[in-house]
Amino acid sequence: MMEHDKQNEPLWNLGFDGAINKEGSGPGVWVSNSETRHSKGHSYKLNFQCTNSTAEYEALILGLQLLNKLGAKRILIHGHSKLIIKYIKGEYSAKNPRLWAYRNVFFGFS
Repeated sequence: MMEHDKQNEPLWNLGFDGAINKEGSGPGVWVSNSETRHSKGHSYKLNFQCTNSTAEYEALILGLQLLNKLGAKRILIHGHSKLIIKYIKGEYSAKNPRLWAYRNVFFGFS
């Protein structure tokens, strides 16, 4: 049986952002695919206190879960939280143990 060639799969884009304010916290994600013309934004409200970094991680994870449900195989991730991107790439290590758990969740999507 031939292994499926991921290069033939459509490329999905995932944009993510998390924010906290006096009203609460929430992640937002935008997924798009120009080949299938799928483009949609999603926003969520978190029901726990968190930092901006936690909201960013939640956004990334929710976006990856959404793309997993859509069957995405190739994903290009866009986020303006350089801190989160560097954590994921292994260029930074988190000092907060709660953030270690988020990084470990991310590797479950690999």
